[in-house]
Amino acid sequence: MAKDEEKKGNPMADLKWFVIIILAVWLTGKFGVGGIGGQTANDEKTDISKPSSAISGQTGSSVDSGESRWKEMVRIGRGNASGEDRVNQEYITLQAGSGNKEPINITGWSLTNGKDKKLFLTGNDKQVRGVSDKVMIPEGTLIFIPNGGNPREDIVLKAGDKAVITTGKVANGIPFEIRTNFKENICSGYIENLKYYDFTPSINTNCPNPESEKGVSSLDDACYKFVRRMGSCHTPEFKDLFYKNKEPFAGFVDDVGNLSQQCKNFLKSNYSYESCVVNHLSDENFFGKEWRIFLNYPRELWGKDRETITLYDGDGKSVDELTYGY
Repeated sequence: MAKDEEKKGNPMADLKWFVIIILAVWLTGKFGVGGIGGQTANDEKTDISKPSSAISGQTGSSVDSGESRWKEMVRIGRGNASGEDRVNQEYITLQAGSGNKEPINITGWSLTNGKDKKLFLTGNDKQVRGVSDKVMIPEGTLIFIPNGGNPREDIVLKAGDKAVITTGKVANGIPFEIRTNFKENICSGYIENLKYYDFTPSINTNCPNPESEKGVSSLDDACYKFVRRMGSCHTPEFKDLFYKNKEPFAGFVDDVGNLSQQCKNFLKSNYSYESCVVNHLSDENFFGKEWRIFLNYPRELWGKDRETITLYDGDGKSVDELTYGY
């Protein structure tokens, strides 16, 4: 969905209720106390609760050739590495095979570039062999909580999952900072559509249909029409003052006036990333297939040409290698 003037954030004045609910749900799933609807947070986290070695084989056996037991089960994708030098936009991908029989824990794995395969000129016109940059894949959080505690855990790729690995970080901090790696869910499009965020590649904006939220059918006519016109993953903007033909008007929502206070309360309570997570956490299709990982690296990692990207598991065994530009 193209970014336009409608994509404006409306941070909630107090997110304590949201953090309390999410943490309660998190702890419920974490320690196996009860369940949540059709697919629980615990269902998604079952494999993550195992020791790392049991999932990824980071301390398991590998073939003597130096190749990882996970070779051909996780593949490197070029992303935009050969054409992007801005660290907050540059990315590659890791794709788990759709036929994989077990989840793979990639936290603690590493990536290197191919500087060691090139000669570089020094100031005295001599050539020296380069030293490769090496980065580690960090932990992440399964459910991103804005302005709240985000429990860290290993990043696990199930069959068909993808990790989008951005060299830098999420630069914007309005209306909330994103300081953690996270797995996409059906509500993540609300973040993508906020005015000040620009993810590369874009996050999926296939959020729940606004009309499907509980209580819509009971709204007054004006509010019902407003919801029906509202796009997916859109956080309404509540303006204290709106100007039309240079005349000030108060109480507008997305440039629409004359909405009841009951309607405004409903919109605030149901159409934001936070409220979407609360309302849909128990949905069977809540979790997506992509992780977003930000390395916070200060400079460009991947060359535009003559580049070799190598992925190593936790034992330093080669999982995959991607070469381009030669």
